[in-house]
Amino acid sequence: MNMRRPKGFTLIELLVVIAIIGVLIALLLPAVQAAREAARRSQCVNNLRQLGLAAHNYHSAVGSFPMANATAYHDIGATDLTDWGTWSAQAFLLPYLEQKPVYDAMNFNWTCWWGYGANANATAFNTRLAVFICPSDGTETTSWGEPMLNNYHGSMGTTTDIWNQSSTGMFAHRLSIKESSVKDGLSNTILFSEALVGSDTIGTKWRDSVTGTTGANASLLNPLVPVGGQLQFAPAVLTALQECTTAFQGTSNHTWNRGWRWGPGSPGLTLFNTVVTPNSQQYQWSGCRFGCPGCGVDFGNFLNANSSHPGGVNVGMADGSVKFIKDSIAPQTWWAIGTKAGGETVSSDSYQ
Repeated sequence: MNMRRPKGFTLIELLVVIAIIGVLIALLLPAVQAAREAARRSQCVNNLRQLGLAAHNYHSAVGSFPMANATAYHDIGATDLTDWGTWSAQAFLLPYLEQKPVYDAMNFNWTCWWGYGANANATAFNTRLAVFICPSDGTETTSWGEPMLNNYHGSMGTTTDIWNQSSTGMFAHRLSIKESSVKDGLSNTILFSEALVGSDTIGTKWRDSVTGTTGANASLLNPLVPVGGQLQFAPAVLTALQECTTAFQGTSNHTWNRGWRWGPGSPGLTLFNTVVTPNSQQYQWSGCRFGCPGCGVDFGNFLNANSSHPGGVNVGMADGSVKFIKDSIAPQTWWAIGTKAGGETVSSDSYQ
């Protein structure tokens, strides 16, 4: 009598096959995620390259890089000009980023996000442009659905006095910088960096910002002082940084609007400074604004570079190149490549 084996898997064989498939998926998923992140990081690098090229085309046409912000009227019948809530360097670059239609919809005589100007410029102001969004981060929204539209911020260098009509970096309040002012070399000076957009969840690392700190005597054109032949923070700056950290650990005066829009020429929305190193574990907040409890981080004083890319952030240098800056960069090196005329000698292998 012929005994034929029944067709199909036994229970043990089925379990073995399922286990093998599970192991293969577990091995495959990290590789797929790594490949996707590599593609996103590549797009982020491309965005910064476009911004660098646009800045140089602007310089060729105008004779300088764009100013961080300008002046404009804020309401019908107003006879005075304001420099709060006016258009950003990113806005000035739009014709060189293949965004002429958006640029043409903007009225630079008016502010872009308050007073009459908020209505006059609403269409352009709320336009989502892929060139300003890092694909590793730019889908972030607030809990009430508010879109966040800017991941790329112009560098004010180490300057924390954000109303000073100068800065140690490539962008300054109501001031245009020329290539000839970059004494440290275009390839050694940061033009733009990426930064994570804000979050309305209190205590979210590298996204949550704080306001209301006193920042006594820490609002400076250059907060660095030489000590024993090496630059260090002025004592008032260290005190202010600790105040920001204490506020971050508390529950009051937190704000979500870092990177809210690309339109306003405002530290915190379109500008950053190279005071705190990227993705800092010591200072885990995104931005900190002296005074003004309950305000946003726009016109904040400490504004950090950070990203979702493992290990560091992408920055666009003033010569148009893009470099990946590691989280482990020494503070003195970060300060040096943030400033345009500090006179430091920095080797590229110290930050790549």
